[in-house]
Amino acid sequence: MRKVVLMVGIAAVMLQMGCAGKSSGLKNDEIANWKQKLLEARTKTDIEFKNDIVSPMAGIARLNVDSGKIAFLVPEENGLDVSDKNESAVMMVSGTGGNWTWKALKENVSGELDGKPVSESVIAGGMLLKLGRFTLQAYPTKSKLVLLVFDSMRPELHHFQHLKYFEPNPDLALNARVERLQKPDKVTMLTSRNLEKTYYRYAILHFEADGEPCQLTAYKMNLKGKYDNELFIPFRDATSGKESYGAGRFLELKETPGDIMRLDLNLAFNPLCNYSPAYNCPIPPAENTLSVPIRAGEMAYPHER
Repeated sequence: MRKVVLMVGIAAVMLQMGCAGKSSGLKNDEIANWKQKLLEARTKTDIEFKNDIVSPMAGIARLNVDSGKIAFLVPEENGLDVSDKNESAVMMVSGTGGNWTWKALKENVSGELDGKPVSESVIAGGMLLKLGRFTLQAYPTKSKLVLLVFDSMRPELHHFQHLKYFEPNPDLALNARVERLQKPDKVTMLTSRNLEKTYYRYAILHFEADGEPCQLTAYKMNLKGKYDNELFIPFRDATSGKESYGAGRFLELKETPGDIMRLDLNLAFNPLCNYSPAYNCPIPPAENTLSVPIRAGEMAYPHER
């Protein structure tokens, strides 16, 4: 069953519902260690954003190749494009039934998977294809091949210094009561590219923030198998479009057993769409709109340096 969950009516009902009990933050003797690890993680992210060849700050485009077709990648003044002609092309890609292959047409084209060189062959998920200053990250499916294009000369990458965060707030490292849904239903979220992504509506997390009872719905990509223990919590709050990114922010947490779990809102981060047009990001459902400000986690980018 597929549903579009962006419904204002749901949001109104959810915001009126409270949570039993009172959320509690970190213990006093935990705060110093918690803050140090949080700041270390933020520094690590800044380093990756500045130096990684597939840094979101280097992303410039998202290319799609339909199954059953032969496509050629052609350099342009400020990037790459897909063409059905091989004039000036640097690489050819083709695929049928989910089996995708690539062939270099110029000398400066190479492939890499898990840090190891790959000759012209089948395209695997996560493979990097390097074309001069450009790096392509491949995501093959049965119906199409998605190639994210990264440019080492993108001005945004060279100007990048750091992300901006709210100050660490231990009061927003909360204990939330977990209400797991007996029958998780499949829902569809709209995305930034006017597409759809499917998740399972898995649990309701009840907590207090800014003195108000709140709740957020946690979703899963899969109920069994890969990523089955990961909770995805997209949300908007009273800071969205002001201090934080207008489209909302995300939390990704590991599920823990029991009826209480740590909900650290200081780990909230911006969708990658905040930095680059290469991505396709789910839009937080209306039921995950909080009326209170969550001044924790990442703030909007760009910002004054």
